[in-house]
Amino acid sequence: MPNLYVVRGYSAEVWALAPLVISATLLAACGQAGNASLSDQELRQRHHQCRMTSVLTTEQAVECKQIRRQCSERQADGEKVCADRF
Repeated sequence: MPNLYVVRGYSAEVWALAPLVISATLLAACGQAGNASLSDQELRQRHHQCRMTSVLTTEQAVECKQIRRQCSERQADGEKVCADRF
């Protein structure tokens, strides 16, 4: 008797992760565009919050990564928005 929980060679556990992967991808895409429009002060505040938070959820970790990327991009453009190093 075939295993009903296997679809195209992948188990049910793998298929259960699909919505999470799709959601994280969409959050990442939306967050990148959103961080570019942040004011310097707001970017600095969010960067500080990321640095001070010791335990991050998955969504917060994705957002903090995007904030660090935006800080790096602005620093490459000659703006020193995020004072501390990451």
